[in-house]
Amino acid sequence: MANMNFWKSSFWYLFGGILAALLTYFLTDGLLDPAARGAISIGVLMVIWWVSEALPMPVVALVPLVAFPILKIAKTDAVAASYSNPAIYLFLEDLCSAWP
Repeated sequence: MANMNFWKSSFWYLFGGILAALLTYFLTDGLLDPAARGAISIGVLMVIWWVSEALPMPVVALVPLVAFPILKIAKTDAVAASYSNPAIYLFLEDLCSAWP
């Protein structure tokens, strides 16, 4: 039964993150250009999902890889290049070595 409560709360956090991202996007309409609005909205979505653990952290970390090309914020190769930074692999190696 506890597992069912987890999925109910995860659903609300998933939905709430999307709602907060949409609100952020539309409330910043006259303030920023569309690419910046999209990037900030994706950031808000990721923060809510990351903090609430609605999705596993590695999945949330890959959201920009999918969302930025769809929203025409950046091209896929530009976003993927950020993920291939050697420092990212250094942190990933450290994380995996600490994994139980």
